[in-house]
Amino acid sequence: MRRCQRVFEPAHASPIQMTDENRSWNPQAESYRTYAAKAFGPESPGTPVSGKVRIEMGEVRLIESKINLSMPLEGLSLEMGGWDLSQAVVTHSDRPGWSVHVTDLEFLKDPSLDAYPALKAKARGVAKKQGGGNKIWIAAAAVCLLCVIPIILLMMNRARLARAVAEKVPVEWERQLGEQVFGQVRAKGEIVSDPEALAKLRRITTPLLKGIPEMRFSFQFHVSKDTNINAFALPGGHVVVNLGLLNAARRPEEVAGVLAHEIAHVTQRHGIRNLIESAGLSLLLQAVVGDQSGLLGAVLSGSEFLLQKKYSRDFEREADDVGWDYLIKAKIDPRGLIDFFSLLTELEKGSAALSAMNGAMNLASTHPASQERIDRLEAKWKAMPKGSVFQPLSRD
Repeated sequence: MRRCQRVFEPAHASPIQMTDENRSWNPQAESYRTYAAKAFGPESPGTPVSGKVRIEMGEVRLIESKINLSMPLEGLSLEMGGWDLSQAVVTHSDRPGWSVHVTDLEFLKDPSLDAYPALKAKARGVAKKQGGGNKIWIAAAAVCLLCVIPIILLMMNRARLARAVAEKVPVEWERQLGEQVFGQVRAKGEIVSDPEALAKLRRITTPLLKGIPEMRFSFQFHVSKDTNINAFALPGGHVVVNLGLLNAARRPEEVAGVLAHEIAHVTQRHGIRNLIESAGLSLLLQAVVGDQSGLLGAVLSGSEFLLQKKYSRDFEREADDVGWDYLIKAKIDPRGLIDFFSLLTELEKGSAALSAMNGAMNLASTHPASQERIDRLEAKWKAMPKGSVFQPLSRD
């Protein structure tokens, strides 16, 4: 078997001359067919390498890119991937750690695949999966049922599998992703250097961080000029607090409650788990059995996803619970988190539109409605040992 070779050279390197017998040929256009693609691998950390692929001389070759990467068709692995299973993902055992995501699915119909019956059949199956799946014949219903049941069971345990896989993701990967996303946030000009706001934040975060039992992440806190009452955290430890939240909070314990919640999103690795759950079942199963090449590409290309994707209700509840525990360990009154949600509830009642939506929010919103969260946290407060003592946070 020909081994896969990759040569680093300028994108404008002279093309390899080939004969009619070994080229991927388009009879109408009389040229090689090329397909838009991105490559992920250990030598391209942080960002994918863009380019095109074409099939020639029995290989899939990445061209018009800063690297030239080739993978033999013989032994090539082909699956659908991406957040919405809209990309053909090719890997090869000869190129460990590398994967090529082909976004132009005409690639699956390339005539050069005809010489490789097994690969051509796989391409057809992958295309049908992307288009909505195969039709199931009645005669094969019993056999299909045996295949469907395990998949259903896997889907039911998807969150648990994603958590297990997330624990295998190196913290350094997570830090790189967080840095990449924060760079996009900073580029928008929202982050401000307000000495008074930053000093107020430090008076809260210094005691709060003492309540975190393990410090795998190095937390960095920032202030945004956004006037919305909000805060968010990124994988790896960047936490951004809006000026709107700092100005609206009636006491520092409320800000501490929100920050504890956001820190919990980081320590429980909700961003990475969100990425993994959305990456597709095949990629999830590959990562479970130890093949993390596709997972690397998913993690390092997830910055846009993280800026758009909201957390699930379960993740929000888990962040409430874990953040509550951090507050108690730090000797900070956890009722500040309850007070913050009460503030949101008051603001909702002050807006007719939000008030009208409140009933629907409990059912449709990806976040638990404020009153639901208040009720859960008040039940936790009532279960607290009597005589619990907390250190008041400085208001100055």
